[in-house]
Amino acid sequence: MQFLNPWFLIGLIAVAIPIAIHLFTFRRYKKEYFSSIDLLKELKSETKKQSQLKHLLILACRILCIIALVFTFAQPFIPYDKQSTEKGSSVISIYVDNSFSMQSSGTNGNLLNQAKDKVREILDAYELGDLFQLITNDLQAQHERFLSKEDLLKELDNLQFSSNTQMLSNIVKRQKSLLDKYVNANKYYYLISDFQKSTSDLSLIEKDSTAAFYLIPLKSEEIANLYIDSIWFETPVFRKNSQLKTLVKIVNEGEKGLEKIPVKLFINGKERAFAGLDIEAGEQKTVELPFTVETTGILEASVKINDHPITFDDEMFFSLNIQKEISVLNVSPERNKYLDFLFQKDSGIFYKTLAEKEIPFGQLNKYNFIILNGLKNFSSGLAQEIGTFVENGGSVLILPPQEILPQSNYTSSLQILNTPWFGSLDTAKLRISDLNIQAELYRNVFSSKPKDLAYPSVYKHFEILSGASTNKESLLKMENGKDFITQSKKGKGKIYLMASPLDENGSDFVKHSLFVPSVFNMALLSTQQRPVYYIIGQNRPIEIPNAIGRETEVLKIKEESTSFEFIPEMGKMQGQNVIFANGQIQKAGIYHLYDDKVLLDALAFNYNRKESNMETLTLSQIQKDLDDLGLQNVLLIKDTQNPITSVIKMQKDGAHLWKLFAVICLFSLLAEMALLRFFKNKTSKS
Repeated sequence: MQFLNPWFLIGLIAVAIPIAIHLFTFRRYKKEYFSSIDLLKELKSETKKQSQLKHLLILACRILCIIALVFTFAQPFIPYDKQSTEKGSSVISIYVDNSFSMQSSGTNGNLLNQAKDKVREILDAYELGDLFQLITNDLQAQHERFLSKEDLLKELDNLQFSSNTQMLSNIVKRQKSLLDKYVNANKYYYLISDFQKSTSDLSLIEKDSTAAFYLIPLKSEEIANLYIDSIWFETPVFRKNSQLKTLVKIVNEGEKGLEKIPVKLFINGKERAFAGLDIEAGEQKTVELPFTVETTGILEASVKINDHPITFDDEMFFSLNIQKEISVLNVSPERNKYLDFLFQKDSGIFYKTLAEKEIPFGQLNKYNFIILNGLKNFSSGLAQEIGTFVENGGSVLILPPQEILPQSNYTSSLQILNTPWFGSLDTAKLRISDLNIQAELYRNVFSSKPKDLAYPSVYKHFEILSGASTNKESLLKMENGKDFITQSKKGKGKIYLMASPLDENGSDFVKHSLFVPSVFNMALLSTQQRPVYYIIGQNRPIEIPNAIGRETEVLKIKEESTSFEFIPEMGKMQGQNVIFANGQIQKAGIYHLYDDKVLLDALAFNYNRKESNMETLTLSQIQKDLDDLGLQNVLLIKDTQNPITSVIKMQKDGAHLWKLFAVICLFSLLAEMALLRFFKNKTSKS
């Protein structure tokens, strides 16, 4: 036990006053003469014992009264931690979780409003001269300043929900780095949050034995959130007049099942698809929203549901850039009627045939798909150009000639590309016997492996060889187990190898039904589709065409409804021009990318769904994590009816006992009065 005003203990000297009165003030007895004193002797004995008892009890009451009165003014307390025994100013860092999960309803509005009330109660527990800091998930530079009570209240009033999420260990690390500047002050950490499991990494919190930690969990009245988790498409190919099936993953985090929830798809501001959703508690469902692509160019889209009170994840934006045509270049000694027939009649394909000597080196990036058909010579220079083309996202189909001569450099050039290479020629007649329907090339062609398909015959083929370091996927195999068509990835592009020349002498593959989906899908899949949306806060690089973004150009990203715009950072990654948002986008929606006044693309940004998972740590789980971590001076403040102010003051200053001693003082006075009255009444009756 310690005292706030220990100098008042000098008053204990006053205890000597009642003791002195008791010792030196005695009752004098007068002598009376009686004929018989037998009865008086007995009466005298009884009266003397009662008088001694009375004086001792009254003395005890008076001593107790004086001691209790002195202790009341000395203000004794029992300290809870090291902070309570220290004097001087205090610095207090308060973290308020303003993430979207705090939209949940609590006992007094949403959890963010409750957090603000807790902050006000915390401020009341400290002195005017103390310094305060407010930290949120935004981690803005302005929040690194320490403020007075009044200034912090102003900051608190302006606090809004944020799309940013932070791990608790990162928050405490930031708090510690700022509090460490105040060496001689009393330091306090406050963490006010709903303590979601996805962000509450308490086990990674740095220990700080020089400060006190206060954790204040806030609980929502009901765990309920229906949200759109993600969007993707059944096919990666987006073409005009094709039907796209939008797949939407929806999650019910609530404790109740929901029925007939409308799910709507909007394209360029118009509703294009609708579905009704029945979903049980804790269930995930994928909703299909098909629509037909009616035009080329930019499509701005979103999927919407209605759910309260958490609304940030009820809409997900995405955008598509439908190309007018796919550019295919056929490099061949002579025209190939099968390739001509396949590509020339499709209005969505730009098809061109050039001889080997006409290859436009340095301009290959104008094409999406290049076919090297039966070249007699495969130079290392061409291999280098093809390698760059593929790394930047293009696709190449390499078809062997009728005969591969040693001086043709096929093996060395293919090894430069890190793909399989052609071995010896085999003229045995074989049949293709295996189809890889799991490969991306056939994913939307066959739902299951065809049982009665008559596979094409192969009359001659070159063995496709591969080293241990070669990445290769078999697409079609022959009955001898050898590959007929393989796919290899290099950078962002693909390289396909076919074992036979593309004519009737090599195989009847060119007349088979597999020819069209195989080669045509190679062309379709050669178009590089950027992500249909980006996640705010992840700062993922956004690829732009290499023809755009020269040093003399300034690109801008703009949000039309608010006229918000900024200049993104530009750079290069693996030879590809990219831009970065660098955290400047905080609101979900569609943003336009401009080169001066020319619209280049529409980019969709969505909030991170990490906050959508409403599962939180229980009080017992939080306490266990703290116990396992072994943090000192930590208090988990439960949501009680008592104001946090009194809880903090008791924890900060210790348990104050002056009220207890005031009650004892009053009780001793009343006891003395009762004793005096009791003995007086008893004497009068005698």
